[in-house]
Amino acid sequence: MTSTDKTLAGFICVFASSALWPQLPHIALLIASIVMLACTCVISSRVISSHVTNISTITKGALLGFIWATIMGYWYTTWQLAPQLFNENLIIEGQVSTVSSGVGIEKSADTLLKNQNEKESTARFNMSLTQIGKFSSWMQPTVSLSWYDAPFIPMQGQRLRLLVNLKAPNGLANPHSFHYQTWLASQNVVATGHVRNSPSNALVDARISLRQRSVTALGALELSHEGWLQALSFGYRSDLSAEDWTLLQGSGSAHLFAISGLHVSIVFAYCIFLFARPLALLLGLVQSPQFHLSKIVGGSAAIVCLLYGYLAGFQVPVLRAVLALLLWVYLNSTGSHWRMPSVLLYLLAAFFILFPFSILSISFWFSFSAVLSIWLFVWRFMPNSRLSFTDKLKYGLYLQLWLSIITLPLTLYIFQQLPLFALFANMLLVPWVSVVIVPLCVLASTAMMAHFYFASPAQIYEQLFTWADQAMVPTLWIMQKTVDATSTLLKEQNLIQHIRLEFFSLSALILVLLVCILPFLHLKKCLLFCIFTNLLVKSYASPPSEQKLVIFDVGQGSAALFTKRDEKGHSESWLFDTGASFRSGFSMVQAVILPYLAHYQITTLNKVFLSHLDNDHAGGINVIDAQVSIDELLTPQHGCVRESFSENETSLGNIKLEVLWPFSAQHGQDNAHSCVVKLSVNQMSILFAGDIEHAQEQQILNRYHDTDTLAANILIVPHHGSRTSSTKAFIDAVAPEYAVFSAAKPNRWDFPHPQVLQRYRDVGSRILQTGEHGSIEFTFNNNTITQRAYRKDIYNRWYFKAPN
Repeated sequence: MTSTDKTLAGFICVFASSALWPQLPHIALLIASIVMLACTCVISSRVISSHVTNISTITKGALLGFIWATIMGYWYTTWQLAPQLFNENLIIEGQVSTVSSGVGIEKSADTLLKNQNEKESTARFNMSLTQIGKFSSWMQPTVSLSWYDAPFIPMQGQRLRLLVNLKAPNGLANPHSFHYQTWLASQNVVATGHVRNSPSNALVDARISLRQRSVTALGALELSHEGWLQALSFGYRSDLSAEDWTLLQGSGSAHLFAISGLHVSIVFAYCIFLFARPLALLLGLVQSPQFHLSKIVGGSAAIVCLLYGYLAGFQVPVLRAVLALLLWVYLNSTGSHWRMPSVLLYLLAAFFILFPFSILSISFWFSFSAVLSIWLFVWRFMPNSRLSFTDKLKYGLYLQLWLSIITLPLTLYIFQQLPLFALFANMLLVPWVSVVIVPLCVLASTAMMAHFYFASPAQIYEQLFTWADQAMVPTLWIMQKTVDATSTLLKEQNLIQHIRLEFFSLSALILVLLVCILPFLHLKKCLLFCIFTNLLVKSYASPPSEQKLVIFDVGQGSAALFTKRDEKGHSESWLFDTGASFRSGFSMVQAVILPYLAHYQITTLNKVFLSHLDNDHAGGINVIDAQVSIDELLTPQHGCVRESFSENETSLGNIKLEVLWPFSAQHGQDNAHSCVVKLSVNQMSILFAGDIEHAQEQQILNRYHDTDTLAANILIVPHHGSRTSSTKAFIDAVAPEYAVFSAAKPNRWDFPHPQVLQRYRDVGSRILQTGEHGSIEFTFNNNTITQRAYRKDIYNRWYFKAPN
């Protein structure tokens, strides 16, 4: 490696590590790093020893990475909105930057939080703000907005003046779930919110962007597969339904319909061989012999790719691909010869400088791993330039096979499921989409722009889009057959599709696969294969025996899971409430609970308790019943009633369950009907209080006043901390060590109430709130309780803090 390569390597490693920092370094440390960098530069310029020079070179890169990451972190904090602007009505003005463009590879059909409570007539869009209240903003921060019953549909490029209510860029914080807050940070979104219908709302400038005009024109054609063509032509994925996203994930073809380096490379290749090269040859006939054809060939192809990137919304993956192509054009036109490692290091460093927050996006690491694996394959099995057409086809198939294998661990890590036939589907879909559909979409888009600017016949792009629409028929057929075959095989062979894969196992798997391709001795390859097999066995192995309670962060609602595993691998899983569901079809079960169950391969819930039938406690029961086997459902109507347990308490080894309220069966529609359950583990206990209020607390106290039945180590606080619950007498009787408030932060009811919080503090309870701490995990071992909060102890990141 050259000295520059070593510097870049140090920069990349340290900067990438900033995604794991729990907090930003102090300003004093930043200043000290700058001083150290200056000293290192002086030392390296005066020392002759190669050993010292190597160390100083790497150190310089590491210091540069640390300095840049710290500066970007503080820059991120400076363009965040002031807390006093949140949860207040204010007038903003700005330009619509995107209209519901989706979240790329991180998006799953069930985890888009910004859709959670929206009507079908809701418009969703991002705005770059120039005016916030009375203040102008030169930084033009981006906010993500929803507009219910909008009088018109906002379009990209328009300038709007709106009355809005903004919220801090927050999201649910649960293990093995999509981190909406992290994704917002990677997209530079500083707030979310909704538009309030008001006479002050106005369309300041109605002009729309070329991309928006193209999307609208395509929508007017009313094609059968309009949403898919919009995704491939303009990177617009809003019209893809939840079923479409499920189809993409199940067939392992999501990468084909998110415009990225693959699509830009296809466009570049077609421009080179079909348009740019013939044009350059024609011009070369009338130019001097010194005329360099490569310059006009690469330059014209790069211009077309830039135009394609503009139509795709200049999303970060597209910009990265265009940047890589521009570097290739530069090297080719200047006759420079760089080693491939140097090219990759320069590109990665450039990405981190130009798009610093892309390291927070899993799609970046997915695409980078794919590019790295392709380079390793080409380097290891360098093709002969004189290969026949058949040999080139075989080489392409081998490359596709290798790419599918190397990206398999990432697919497992992201989606926690294994699309068993994805390899075969991609062997058919990648050539078909690359050779047929993408070129048709690009040609149609080009013809559309020609129609806009030069009044060419509209029939040209209409016909091209019609052909692309017809080409989607076999594509979707293959994808559906892949999903059906996977589902059938799983049912017939009783296989588990969801696989537990931790980050360490992911890294080890990718390392093993990369090393296996290197020209090592067979003995080393066998050793690596053994490691690979061991990792797979660990992925399937049951975790050690434990008793654990997880209280999920489900916003303003309640959901908790208790699991017990013994040394023999036998397990018992009890779910207490399900969280809410919403009109859009989104539910907390889909977003939070099912990913957790899938990660731990829990396919059966032995007991499901519904404290009562309010949406925030029982809204997801139909969803979970359709996805998971339930042995017993207990509600205030049946099962979760004191009289059913008056003589025989349900027990499971060292686990004991008691129902304390209601005393008789109730219809379960009121808060007063909430069943109160006490779960004892050895000498420790948890009290689930539902949404009971003062009257019910008093009746419970009257019933158990002469016993220690109510005493508990952990209390799921009644009614999320409402002022109408948690009387002092009730708190004194329970005297919890931990008081857990299952409530969003902030919420419109201002739960938990300050007076309620003070009562729990007065008895020495440790206050935990899911909206602030994320999911809360309690592990019971012998007679001790170990507590962990997701935001503080499990996923502690400087960009993933709780809202103020």
